[in-house]
Amino acid sequence: MSAAAAAVLLSGGVLPLPAGSLFGGAAPVHAAGEEGLLLKDSASWAAEAIQNVNRLGIMTGDAQGNFRAQGNLTRQEFAVILTRVLKLSAAPVTKVSYKDVKSGSWAAPAIEAMKQQGVMLGGGDGLFRPTAPLTRQEMAVTLVRALKADASGLGAQLSVKDKAQISLWAKDAVQYLLQSGIMKGDGTNFAPSRFVQRQEMAVVINQSLDSFNLTASQTIDRVEDGMVVVDGEAYRVADSLKGLFSSENAAALKNAAVRIEMKEGIVAKVTYLELRSAGKLPAAGQEEFSGNLVLDAHGAKIEGDAAVTADFVTLRNMEISGNLRIDSKMEHDFYADHVSVQGQTVVDGGDSNTVVFDHARLAGVDITKTEVHVRFISDSVVGHIALHTSAQVEAGEGVTIPLLQLLSGSAEVKLSGNIKSVEMPVSGNQTISGSAAIGELKVSGSGTARVNISGSVGVLSAGGSAVKIVLGSSASVHDLWLPAGSAPADIVSGYDQVKAQIGAVNGVSNGPAASGGVSAPATSSGAGGGGGSAGSGSEGGSFPSQPAPPASTQNGELKADVVSGRAFYTQYAKDDAVIRLIRKDSAGTEIPAGSLSDLSVKLDGQTLSPADYTVNEAVAEVTLSKQLLNTLQAGDHAGQLTLGALSASFTLEARIPHAPVMQNLGAKSLRLDSAPLIFTASNLATDPDGDDLSIDPASVSVPTPDIVSATVEEGQLKIEPLALGQTSVSVTIVDNSAVLGQDRVEVTIPVSVAGDMLDAELLYTDQIRQNDAGTDLPIGIKLYDSLGNLVEHPQLAELKVANGTELIAGQDYIVDDTEGNVYLTLSYLNSLSSGTHTIQLSYAGLTAEVALTVLSPDPIIVTSVRNVNEATDIASMRNALEAAGLKLELALYQSLSETQKNQIAGSVLLGAGTYSNRADIQDALDLALNDLLNGGDESTAIAAVNQAATVEEMLSALRSPQLHLDNEDYSSLEPREVATLAQYFLDQIASNHKVYTSRDDIQNDFDSIISMIYEDWYKIVDDVNALKIGYVSGDSRSGVTRDVTLPTAGTVHGSQITWTSSNPTVISATGKVTQPIGASVKVTLSALFKNRYEEYTAVITLTVLPASAPPLSAGTSAGFTLSDQAAASLADGTNSLQVTRDLTVAELIGMLRYNEGQGTVKIYTDSSLQTEADPNMPVTSGMTVVGEAPLANGQERKMLQVELGTGGSSASPQTSEAAQSAQESSPEGQPEGAASEAASTDEEGTAQPDAAPSPEQAPKAPQQLYPQ
Repeated sequence: MSAAAAAVLLSGGVLPLPAGSLFGGAAPVHAAGEEGLLLKDSASWAAEAIQNVNRLGIMTGDAQGNFRAQGNLTRQEFAVILTRVLKLSAAPVTKVSYKDVKSGSWAAPAIEAMKQQGVMLGGGDGLFRPTAPLTRQEMAVTLVRALKADASGLGAQLSVKDKAQISLWAKDAVQYLLQSGIMKGDGTNFAPSRFVQRQEMAVVINQSLDSFNLTASQTIDRVEDGMVVVDGEAYRVADSLKGLFSSENAAALKNAAVRIEMKEGIVAKVTYLELRSAGKLPAAGQEEFSGNLVLDAHGAKIEGDAAVTADFVTLRNMEISGNLRIDSKMEHDFYADHVSVQGQTVVDGGDSNTVVFDHARLAGVDITKTEVHVRFISDSVVGHIALHTSAQVEAGEGVTIPLLQLLSGSAEVKLSGNIKSVEMPVSGNQTISGSAAIGELKVSGSGTARVNISGSVGVLSAGGSAVKIVLGSSASVHDLWLPAGSAPADIVSGYDQVKAQIGAVNGVSNGPAASGGVSAPATSSGAGGGGGSAGSGSEGGSFPSQPAPPASTQNGELKADVVSGRAFYTQYAKDDAVIRLIRKDSAGTEIPAGSLSDLSVKLDGQTLSPADYTVNEAVAEVTLSKQLLNTLQAGDHAGQLTLGALSASFTLEARIPHAPVMQNLGAKSLRLDSAPLIFTASNLATDPDGDDLSIDPASVSVPTPDIVSATVEEGQLKIEPLALGQTSVSVTIVDNSAVLGQDRVEVTIPVSVAGDMLDAELLYTDQIRQNDAGTDLPIGIKLYDSLGNLVEHPQLAELKVANGTELIAGQDYIVDDTEGNVYLTLSYLNSLSSGTHTIQLSYAGLTAEVALTVLSPDPIIVTSVRNVNEATDIASMRNALEAAGLKLELALYQSLSETQKNQIAGSVLLGAGTYSNRADIQDALDLALNDLLNGGDESTAIAAVNQAATVEEMLSALRSPQLHLDNEDYSSLEPREVATLAQYFLDQIASNHKVYTSRDDIQNDFDSIISMIYEDWYKIVDDVNALKIGYVSGDSRSGVTRDVTLPTAGTVHGSQITWTSSNPTVISATGKVTQPIGASVKVTLSALFKNRYEEYTAVITLTVLPASAPPLSAGTSAGFTLSDQAAASLADGTNSLQVTRDLTVAELIGMLRYNEGQGTVKIYTDSSLQTEADPNMPVTSGMTVVGEAPLANGQERKMLQVELGTGGSSASPQTSEAAQSAQESSPEGQPEGAASEAASTDEEGTAQPDAAPSPEQAPKAPQQLYPQ
């Protein structure tokens, strides 16, 4: 994947996001100069991860681009991050589940989404504690939940030195993340209670992206009208999605990755869709895209992102609320018809043979695939396009691209059609070519911009004197705008030679030399301006530094926008004030401001001295110095900017500072197990001026620091309980904008800490489905003593569990003192009715509760279990066990032979009628598998090899764990090669009468056949690399006129070669060449290489040139004459027509004239003139040519008999039609969609495959080695 594509790969658009994020609005990304803020204070080990999660929009920092790397991560921030990574829909909420979360807060949608997913559930007191910092062990447990990973029992493997400090409920999750490499610690300790820094979270999320992508989506198994089977489970779909999940889309949706949201048991939303099934290369003679696999959504909406990761795909009638990614795995044709994308469209796939958007509505497009050709046709609408690499962009008829940004990497760009604005920041050399009409071309940076388009540019502006422009001979410019102080020759190379192609410079007519009719293109929307003042041109190339505005702006508008420094404290301004000028013409179109040398600046009616301000013409900004601002009295100050006849006003505000005011917080209470209290500066005080406040870290004071600790982290005050007792915390709040003594206030918070409690938490999930639990459910227990200290390894034998009534220990639940967990047993869980169950736990007078939700039974699973119980024979039991709706784990079962599967089904059949749920059936299946595969001994396994009669049975026998065969190259074999291996053993037994007597005997043959397969593969590789086609002198792969020589054996190892042709009427499988008429035809030759155990198909494309017009002869006395097309004149005095080349009837009629063109010519199948020949039929001997012309008293008719001369043939109509179809399939005569040329020409003019397989790739599937 390209680096540019990585910047826009992960997408969501589910939460309000900062400007520049590809998840949200269309604002531009941060400039490169802000990289320093992003990485400010970050550690070197975190820099790459911070940049990646920032680019992906997962973690973005504040509005100024500061990532705050060392700041602590809060619970609400973690909720937002996980919602983005999981790509969950987080719509605004009007009702929240927690007392301390406001419905309108920025994190409320994410917090609710996390609760619905069961990932973050808050405390039992109804609080979420959104601003509390996150500890490392809390992060570990939550992350494992989000990953839906099974970490059961892993805690016992912990080896970090501080494992005793890790809470019991977190140990499994911590070990899972450590062994998976997602978290690392410092190499010695894990530091479970330390707060998570933002840079640490960036690294952890970056490490876990692949895991999220794998676990967050499911796979579509099959689709029927109104139903979809996902990961083996069948679902009905909402009416709005039936167009998507219809039978016609079954092939396109096969194995697609999908994320769905359910409502009342029905698929209500699709939040992610990734197409993984590929179409085919179009057949010879068929139109491009005709082989594409089509997904017609019939107006259905993907409420999230979509991706295409397979070749030859067409999307139709689909709305995508998120982003669309055309992945690099999509290497050829892609077509989007009536597709709407509200997010970003990323083109990282396709080739030079086009990616097409037809009637599309696209918010923005990022093109990251090199040399791709992207077309927008049929009134498609696109917001803006960012080109990250060299590629071709085409705007078809009725399409105007409003903005095209040529970013770093787009060195060679080809443009076609109408483009309103092109931004071209050059560095080095950058070239645009093609046939385009560009309204405005903005060139900036420091390098050379080569404008080689065959078209027009309305306004061509140079953003600085470091820019050099080379204007091609076919490009015309209506108006050239230069930076102040620059002459045209300073910017435009060879200006005197291209002056006639430029209509005006800085709005001033370019004089008589420009009288070549240069005009602004229709797409300029007024940006091109007018012709300037009459008579102001100069042939000497000298232009005024402050040109008169173009005619269209004489009555325009000037606006002033205060970018920064509008409000400040009198006498204590810290920054300059910056005012940006915006200039528009009379039509309201923004245009360059031009020279600002005569700009007048006034403040409070007084003209300012140039010493009080500076002007930056490049960005059209005026900066008022802070020294000037500090002379102003409190109040509003009116300013005015005047440029020629235009003026604009602005206002500055000088303020008097006020001190912050303390908030009345009251006393705060904590328990020893409570999360820390977190306060922001605005929680503790308010500012009458509305200024930003901060907490002075050095001011924190605690009279009794053994009861609570108080620190300032990431600008927030954190109070953490340490021991029982009462104390207070004092801190100073600072007004960041104020001065002198008006900048601070002291705040004191009374705090009390209480202790002694029992805490319980359901681990992994708080929801099960009725009668469908798959395993015991753990409850994590934490016990605190009277001092509030966590009791390590409590003795929980006396712990009681109840659900309304007391449960039975050992039967309904099991207590594990070692881990500090209580397990609700599988049998008890499957006895619960649907609804919410409050499980009460009591110990030594202390109590705790957890809420367990039991969902209603899944009707599909209920039916599937019933089918197992009602099975009456092995066949019906197999059907029931293998049903997708039962969702059994069948991976090992599916590897068995048919005979073994029947054995398993027979074992399960013995218990039919006794199975209560899916778990019972899985247990019976697993027991039968264990008996089958692990029963017996080595001698039994050897006997199975000797008795195998089919490939399937042999493979099953060889895989026996009793044989434990091993070869490091076996895993690299493809399915065809594995079957070859099995057949080898069958042949040894059947043909060579071999009887295996030991495991080593089987292992020896196992190693031998794998070695022979590899040996044969390398021989195939050598022969493919040595392949050459023979041509006659003067011919080559790009120009064939005569027969070619196709070798039938490899030149190195003698592999057998069998040829096939995509167009045998032009080039046969033996190399016979028949030149087409009228246009060249490309023919794909496929060479199938085969030897003892291997085979491979190489592909070469040849271009066959057309034949010259065929020679004809006929009698002129019969009134016939030849058109200019014919190569010979008619013979005199005969009544026959000699045809010496293959022709169709239509071609022959086109070459003849009768009665000097006044008559008509027809051809009949024979002399009886009963049947007129079809125009597409080939000309054959015995046909009759008839000429007819009107006379005054009737009609004149003459006839000629057709005779085939030397070189002619009587090809069958089927052959001729196939040839004509190939010729007419495209304007160039090349069948649309034919395989791309995969051959190169050596010094002798022979063709060789240029993508032949290499030994390093062996052995792999052919499609991985060579394009077929």
